Amino acid sequence: MIEVLPRLFIGAAEDRANPRFKAVCTMMTTAEISSLPNYCKLCPDILYLEVPIFDGRPGLGLYLDTINSFYNNAGRFGDVLVHCRYGQSRSPAAAIYLNALRYGYTYDEALKFIKELVPNCWIYDGYLDEVKSKLLTV
Repeated sequence: MIEVLPRLFIGAAEDRANPRFKAVCTMMTTAEISSLPNYCKLCPDILYLEVPIFDGRPGLGLYLDTINSFYNNAGRFGDVLVHCRYGQSRSPAAAIYLNALRYGYTYDEALKFIKELVPNCWIYDGYLDEVKSKLLTV
């Protein structure tokens, strides 16, 4: 897991079990979620947001503002984890958007920043297009 903004980490599904997180945004399909132990739903102290999105399929753009609001609100209570199954596509794509909003980065600057932090990421091109389009509307 990697800190990409103050109190915001991106990571993989296995990182949900880390007790440091007071809020978790899960970016996985219902089938993916049900195949793994969901520590977050078992702990009433954790704020939880489920974003039901398939990896490699369009739709992330619909949730970017919701993820941003979740981070802005939940971050007041402690560290926030935004994760997907492996931490290499959906969550880095969301982090590009959040960094651009927070720091006023252009899309290209935010993309470069995240790729330097997460060199092994392989973000689906459709997500990159959705992030870029969404940033043009803010």
